[in-house]
Amino acid sequence: MRRNRNAKIVATLGPASTSRETIEALFHAG
Repeated sequence: MRRNRNAKIVATLGPASTSRETIEALFHAG
């Protein structure tokens, strides 16, 4: 389930926020 959520977040961000740091920050933020 955790993996699905992460994938959903990445899909929502799209190429606009491909930066790994940004993704990690949002992931840690919740």
